Amino acid sequence: MDRPRAALPHGRRGDQLRRLTTENRLPQREHQPCAAAWIIGIRATQKALLLALLEPSKQLREAEANGNLTARLALLEEAKSLPW
Repeated sequence: MDRPRAALPHGRRGDQLRRLTTENRLPQREHQPCAAAWIIGIRATQKALLLALLEPSKQLREAEANGNLTARLALLEEAKSLPW
């Protein structure tokens, strides 16, 4: 093309830029799930199940039923600081 870029119509210049960017791309791989995302998700699920199973739910219910909200709060805070 002999004309300078500024003289090209707007739509035509956009087509040229689009063609240049699509021609220079690397071939697309098929989409494969990322292994790291699976591992992170599984670990989070395991941790949530562990926390749910080890929560002192019976003691929490008893403290709340007796109106001892301080003991309930202490149990909740202690459960947060456990090493898992």
